[in-house]
Amino acid sequence: MDSRKNQPVKRYKKKSNPFSFEEANRTNPILPQTQGFLITYNRLTFARTKKFGTLAIDLLNHYADKVYRTEEKSCYFKQRSSDLPPVFIETDIADPSILVDAIYTDLLAPADRRCEDVKTAVGWSRFMPVNMTCTTDDDDMMNRVKEVVKPVFVEQPTANVLKYKITIKGKIIGKARIKKLREGVTSYLTSSVEHVQDSNPDVEIWIHIMGQICCISLMKNAVKFKDYKIPRIVKS
Repeated sequence: MDSRKNQPVKRYKKKSNPFSFEEANRTNPILPQTQGFLITYNRLTFARTKKFGTLAIDLLNHYADKVYRTEEKSCYFKQRSSDLPPVFIETDIADPSILVDAIYTDLLAPADRRCEDVKTAVGWSRFMPVNMTCTTDDDDMMNRVKEVVKPVFVEQPTANVLKYKITIKGKIIGKARIKKLREGVTSYLTSSVEHVQDSNPDVEIWIHIMGQICCISLMKNAVKFKDYKIPRIVKS
């Protein structure tokens, strides 16, 4: 008789991986009703001399000193979730596009005249302001998107027809809910002025669903900043 049959089976508890997206979301989640930045990059080409989030925050602090902070006005940056792209950096700056615009403006300079400060961002793929985060509840997403786009599309001092594009990233909520959200946003955008949907927009509304959180970005300089695609700027 095989004595091994009577021996208890050893069960090993699976260790949590502190670098996994799931673990990072559990211990350091992106919170609803905050602002910040979304950054994408190619993990294969990123030199791992420092954590990506640390490098990004160093750059943001540098630009905050240049264009935002004063003796009366301060701000903070905190990385949420993980170093896996897209990386989310939280801030208390009400309009994160202030820093985004400053960095892209420096990136637009010819390579031989590009300031040293901005070279950290040359290897990024995209850098976007996050005007608001919210839960993935359908009503919450719709209400927060309305809040973000209202000043630009609905409450215009003088009617100005804009070309717009709506991008929704997040298959996790399903095609039906994405379609409903897109239709709701489109209806609201055009409720006061007949704005025009276009693949080469003046303004892009970027809705990125990450787990249980939705990040809403209003990118008002899509033409100038080449759809906020850094490789296109660098190559040109």
